[in-house]
Amino acid sequence: MHDPPYPEDPWLERFTGVAALRAALALGWLDRLAAAPAEAAALAAEGPAAAELLDLLAAEGVIARDGARVALAPRFAPVYAARGRALRARLDFLARAAADLLADPAAVFADLPRHMARSETFRLYRYDLAQADDAAGREAARPWVEHVCALTEAEAPRLVPALPLPERGRLLEIGGNAGEMALAILAARPGLSAAVLDLPAVCALGRERCAGRPGAERLRFLAGDARRDAWPAPADAVLFKSVLHDWPPEEAEALLARARAAAAPGAPVIVTERGPIETAAPAPFHLAAELVFAPFFRPPEAYAAMMARVGLVPGPPRRAHPSLPFFVIAGRAP
Repeated sequence: MHDPPYPEDPWLERFTGVAALRAALALGWLDRLAAAPAEAAALAAEGPAAAELLDLLAAEGVIARDGARVALAPRFAPVYAARGRALRARLDFLARAAADLLADPAAVFADLPRHMARSETFRLYRYDLAQADDAAGREAARPWVEHVCALTEAEAPRLVPALPLPERGRLLEIGGNAGEMALAILAARPGLSAAVLDLPAVCALGRERCAGRPGAERLRFLAGDARRDAWPAPADAVLFKSVLHDWPPEEAEALLARARAAAAPGAPVIVTERGPIETAAPAPFHLAAELVFAPFFRPPEAYAAMMARVGLVPGPPRRAHPSLPFFVIAGRAP
């Protein structure tokens, strides 16, 4: 058995647990209990069904009772201390994904244009609004940037060892969001510097998020649209992490062609993506956040074929880590 890929997953397996956590966050209970235990009676008096919420939180292993007092449960407390921000972002996104699945499940699984047209999930990912680095653009991008960071924070320590990166040189990460993956790579490769090319509002949020963190002095953000704007070259490695599935095959292939042009001779062009969903029984509730993207997850062979068509020689794809449903494939110019 392996640890869950995201530490908070055990508390996101059931609808009741997700509902209870969202309620406890909205009421400020989790932060209060993280600071100090509280009287159960005082919390139960805060609403007509607050006692039932306490019961749910206890049943889900979020809180523990000690006589008349309650505190965060011993297993949950360190997860919340380390991942409280990530948990909020994941819960917010999961609420949107679950709404899409319940409102029009047939569209999710069988009518992609209808799914994208009416989906709460895709209304969140408004890349057009992130084209401007202004207050409105940053606030429009912040929810999905936070969600991507919540996932990448947990994925990066397991993904980085699987990436065929050079020890030295310049890494170019396309669509690197707020820099979480890049910072994890820089921590593991002291001889690398990195540039993240992403939309202007996303880069602004990345500079804000990464300021003062270890490795930030070797990381720069380049604001632009990777489909149209110039890429810095030559790069000693080009990385796409959870990016290419966002685009139709022809646009994903065009991005790989641009990566080949930007890569130094012999430098790897690396794709790490989530593979097609493999469900196990019983399926956890948090799978809803992945099912809304199910039509977009491609097998590694699809990226290998794209690489070959743009003049890269793809290596064999491999699973990135036993506990992650990610694969890694790297191509090099001959």
